[in-house]
Amino acid sequence: MIDTERLVLRRWREDDRPAFHAICADPQVMEWLGGVLSPEEADARLARVEETFDRLGYGRFCVERRSDGEVLGWCGVMT
Repeated sequence: MIDTERLVLRRWREDDRPAFHAICADPQVMEWLGGVLSPEEADARLARVEETFDRLGYGRFCVERRSDGEVLGWCGVMT
């Protein structure tokens, strides 16, 4: 986990799944990330993200706003 004054960068949790689905369904967000994903495709991508963390110790962090806990997106290293 990485903490900043305004953000928390952390691994994804099960209760983040609806936010991840919403992000992956947004055409503007996904325009440069391979296109919109169905919930099943988003779940598969999230599984790969977690597998990468387990295997390498790094990957794509969930970005959470510290003030209210809202999931804003992701950042990190894509493998």
